[in-house]
This record gives sequence, C-alpha cells and structure tokens, in this order.
Amino acid sequence: MKPSLAGAGLPGLRNLVGPKVRELRRTLGTQQRFVRILKEDHGLILSRSALVKLEAGNRYVLDFELAAIALALGVGVQALLPADLQRGLANLQGK
Repeated sequence: MKPSLAGAGLPGLRNLVGPKVRELRRTLGTQQRFVRILKEDHGLILSRSALVKLEAGNRYVLDFELAAIALALGVGVQALLPADLQRGLANLQGK
C-alpha cells in the first residue's frame, strides 16, 4: 500500500509536523528556550509567535526550518511526521 496524506488526520492544517514538534519540544522546556536553541545552535531565527502557529499547524514550515527543528530536537525529520505516515515511509524504505 502506498503512503498517503489522506489518512494523516489533519484536515485544514498548513503542516503535518506541528503536533509532534510541540510534543517533543516540551521535553526541552519552554517555547522561549527552544527558540533560543534554534537561534544559537542552529542559526534559525523563529519567533515564539511563529513557533506557536507552527505547533498548532497554522503556519507553513520551510524545508530548512524543518531540518533545524529536527536537529534541535535531536531527531530525524521523519520522526516529526504523523505515525501512520512514518509507517508508510518505512515500508517504502524496506522495498
């Protein structure tokens, strides 16, 4: 079965990664601390307001932002996707 965004369960959102970013970011502490880590360690300037919108799915995420966020969280980009989409992509890699 081919992976599909139809089953992602996130209609009307502007990104698929926001909820997972929020979940993982909370392990690092406050939004303010995470914004500081992004800027100081990864060169990404993202306001707290932009992070709030991103986490809520109300802001598009650029590819370089996604890479910096994944690095700051210590995960691969794929880990930020919804679980069902991760499984579908993992199945493709196994072929």
